[in-house]
Amino acid sequence: MKAYIIMKKGYEYDDNIYNPTDGGFPQKVFFNREDAQAEIIKLEISEMKSEDISNFAYDLNEELNVEESEFLEFTKSLNEKYGIPAPKYSWDIPSEYQLNEKASEEESLKYLEMIQVRFFEIEEVEVDKSSFRDWKIESIIS
Repeated sequence: MKAYIIMKKGYEYDDNIYNPTDGGFPQKVFFNREDAQAEIIKLEISEMKSEDISNFAYDLNEELNVEESEFLEFTKSLNEKYGIPAPKYSWDIPSEYQLNEKASEEESLKYLEMIQVRFFEIEEVEVDKSSFRDWKIESIIS
């Protein structure tokens, strides 16, 4: 039997940008890949609404799947519609590059398509049901 663990990726700050680290932190376990993928989208959108993606690359173009002008036009339209997102920390300046917290689901999905930065991934693992079966039998007998 397979299980799908959603892992939150680790990032390490190097005085300039955040770089991905090996490994991650388990968040949730699913027994259906489609459910895990749907949850990752929700988690990514939530994370994007609090993170400025320009902190994850030296050049914004390194993290885009579209031309920079298309991305900037899209984020500008969101910021004009909803206002510039508040900074995550008091010492930060407001970010024009993060996903606006008021963005609709459709707008959020479009934003995700435009960028490469990801905070979550799925790890597929084998599940040993025998230990669970033994535990369940023991709990019934006891």
